[in-house]
Amino acid sequence: MSTPQLPATIAAFLRAANTRDTAALLKTLADEAVVTDLGQMLRGEDLRRWSDNLFVTSHMAVRPIDVTKREGKTVVSVVVHGAKPGTRTHLRRDWWFTIDGTRIAALEIVHAKEPDLPSTVVAFVRSTNARDLEGVMAAFSEDAMVNDDLQERWGKVAIREWAEQEFIGQGVTIFVVKCVERAFLAVVTSHVDGDFDQRGMPYPLVLSFYFAMDGENIVQLIILRNQSD
Repeated sequence: MSTPQLPATIAAFLRAANTRDTAALLKTLADEAVVTDLGQMLRGEDLRRWSDNLFVTSHMAVRPIDVTKREGKTVVSVVVHGAKPGTRTHLRRDWWFTIDGTRIAALEIVHAKEPDLPSTVVAFVRSTNARDLEGVMAAFSEDAMVNDDLQERWGKVAIREWAEQEFIGQGVTIFVVKCVERAFLAVVTSHVDGDFDQRGMPYPLVLSFYFAMDGENIVQLIILRNQSD
């Protein structure tokens, strides 16, 4: 999943946030800038404390996933997540930026809409996150195929072994970033965490799940690793 093109000022703001550089972040803000975080209005010295609490102390990171123009503002849809594996905290937010020249005059942070998913995919994701093996298996047809790590598993017996060992057994959690549907296909881009060995892997680990469905059942699932950028 590629990073959306951001205005330079917003890119500098997010870069400062992700490097936990409060001084650099504050330089991107106008002198009278206001940040409204889920209804709480912040200005002046409160902005420093807000940045320190969210990024420096809590070690959170921000990943932009989409950018649009609305009502004369730049709206960046982001995922706020822990900065290292195992944190498992993921928050979906829309950040509404008002730019004045080369600085940010205002930022309003609001809850973002969850991606629309086919009901079968919803069941698969919920069951995986709940470590519910039977729920995961109920999503597949009897003759389904799963390809994960470039290995094919055909039929429910092989898929159960895969799910039990590779998903449920390793505490995999899936946070859906976006979903694109085409006819009977759904491509779900997700941040994936878990108890598996993540040494040498990017964080967040971004995987694309390619679901092919026949009615209410998954008949094929291909999982591919994307570059985190």
